[in-house]
Amino acid sequence: MESFRYLTSQIRQYFGDREIVEFMRSNPNLNEVVTLLEEAKSTVVIPLVSLENEVQHTFNLQVIVKHDKQTNNGFYEYFLVEDFVNKKTNLYALLFLVCIGSGADLDHVIDHIHTQLTELCVTINQEYLLRTVHDKKRIYFEKSIREVGLN
Repeated sequence: MESFRYLTSQIRQYFGDREIVEFMRSNPNLNEVVTLLEEAKSTVVIPLVSLENEVQHTFNLQVIVKHDKQTNNGFYEYFLVEDFVNKKTNLYALLFLVCIGSGADLDHVIDHIHTQLTELCVTINQEYLLRTVHDKKRIYFEKSIREVGLN
């Protein structure tokens, strides 16, 4: 996809309905998402966490929004945040923008991201403690190795 701008130095916002839909259709992991979005009768926000590198434990966050009414950029918005856990990327601007524009519940979106991260960490057999930091102007996820007792 070529039509994008940086929301922050680590968060890219893509726009252009045709480009976003073509990208999602070309990605086998997003086929179900395309179907869900096309059938949606109201605004939908889908945060997706993916594991990009098992060795370096690199997680990417994609947030896909389909609006029920066309905005200046079209019906679709696609946000990408690469390696957001290791970099402790502040997701405040992204999640605040998405929730204000869509009416989604911020806490629900944060919980959904946290749940996906937890499930992915279990999948790669990593004993992480995941912590969500959410205060006035910061939302980020951090991980630390879980201390294992020798008793």
